[in-house]
Amino acid sequence: MKIKSKLLLVFLIPVIIAGVFIVARANDKSSESNKNQVTTEKNLYSSQTNSEGNVEVEVVPNVSADKKSWSFQITLTTHEGSLDEDLTKKAFLEGDGVEKIKPSKWEGSPPGGHHREGKLVFPSFSQTAKSVRLILKDIGQISERSFIWNFDG
Repeated sequence: MKIKSKLLLVFLIPVIIAGVFIVARANDKSSESNKNQVTTEKNLYSSQTNSEGNVEVEVVPNVSADKKSWSFQITLTTHEGSLDEDLTKKAFLEGDGVEKIKPSKWEGSPPGGHHREGKLVFPSFSQTAKSVRLILKDIGQISERSFIWNFDG
């Protein structure tokens, strides 16, 4: 009986080790797949920069899960003049090329200086947007700057 137990252990241990290895590899692949999905999602809403004229504008979108509510982290930088623009009056958001909305508020640094940063908040779209276009007018002597994000709805 002892010999049978030893033989069973000799065959059973490698099977258990192989099973653990297979499960661990499957978890790694699943984790890698999730990382790719997160990366793709981040790329859909990646930052965009416009450096025309004497003001650099960097925009990072923040979107709700239902793709109806949008806000944008905006950084303005210049080395000429002062950044005095009221972004709530200089911006609008266009959803799917039809609906245009004005921002509801600016949460950030006040007008003035060479560097400004804050969040431009918009009210919700009436329906889920499949693409958005943020327009900033008359910033740093550039009549219109356009930032577009497209994605599958």
